[in-house]
Amino acid sequence: MGLKNILFLSFILTLPLSADKFGPYDLGFTHAAPAGMASLGVALNDTGSNLYNNPSLLASNQKYIVDGGLTFSANQGSYSPLKPLSAGFYIPIDSRTGWGATGKQTYYQNFPGGFDTMTNYTFSFFWSYKLSEKWNGSVGIGPSVIYRGGFQSSYSLSPTASLSYKNEKHLLGLMMQSPGKFRLEGYRGVDNLKERLPEYAAVGYSYQLQQTLIYSEVRKIFWERSSFALNGQNTKPSLDRGFGAEIKLSLGAQHSLKDSPFQIRTGFELGGFYDSKGVNRRSLGLAMGFSWKVFRTEEDESLSLHIAIVNYSIFSKSGGRQPESILYLSTSYLF
Repeated sequence: MGLKNILFLSFILTLPLSADKFGPYDLGFTHAAPAGMASLGVALNDTGSNLYNNPSLLASNQKYIVDGGLTFSANQGSYSPLKPLSAGFYIPIDSRTGWGATGKQTYYQNFPGGFDTMTNYTFSFFWSYKLSEKWNGSVGIGPSVIYRGGFQSSYSLSPTASLSYKNEKHLLGLMMQSPGKFRLEGYRGVDNLKERLPEYAAVGYSYQLQQTLIYSEVRKIFWERSSFALNGQNTKPSLDRGFGAEIKLSLGAQHSLKDSPFQIRTGFELGGFYDSKGVNRRSLGLAMGFSWKVFRTEEDESLSLHIAIVNYSIFSKSGGRQPESILYLSTSYLF
């Protein structure tokens, strides 16, 4: 290494660590079916999406399930790479319990205004059990990893739990997850990064009205428990407080076309996330989606395709979340 490079490196390492080094990210949707209502789907009775955010709803399911999906996004002429969204399976044990494994994109940042893109994947081996006639529970644990700015972190343990209540017309769902703590050695070539992602919780409620499902969901991100430490110093800025990035609200509807293999969905999300300076960038996201049951046999073997788009561009404004449109693709096979 030449003298100029040594001096430059020494200069970089002695610079004061500014707040704008905080790496922003948002909580993403993990399956195209609930994404069509701008939600995680913790109270949506859909076997494929239940794998990822409320597997308690699968406790009495008697079918094997295999599911997977992809996602990419666009921002004013820029496009993110096509990335894995989620993948998983479920194996029933008896009429009251079963187990499975999943991997999903949890936190993400596709267009942070610089080179520091971020994706967090969490993996889980879960067990689901029917607690009573209407109550179900599930617990899971597995590794979690971050890809930030082209670097891969160490692995962490990520526990998750979910609970559901279901009768003929009403469905209530609750889930919580902790992504974990991570290390990125040699981050940006010179920095050592230790990062903790915040825990989050979601509560959802759905009401079945003939062929139409009315859906609502509230999500809480515990940002106060996050950290972003470069070279031993916490560079997380002071975060704006209040409604927005801390609390996200989703409202939507799903309609099953009578005597048809199609379902259509729409909804919206209120909320935002913190930028690199800790400013709460509020936004309104509009969602649309549909599902197509490609086939279903007399033995209830079936294959379904799901597509959704969530648009944060239409109501984007100065001081808010930058424009972005995210496409979700998922497929589910039951046998």
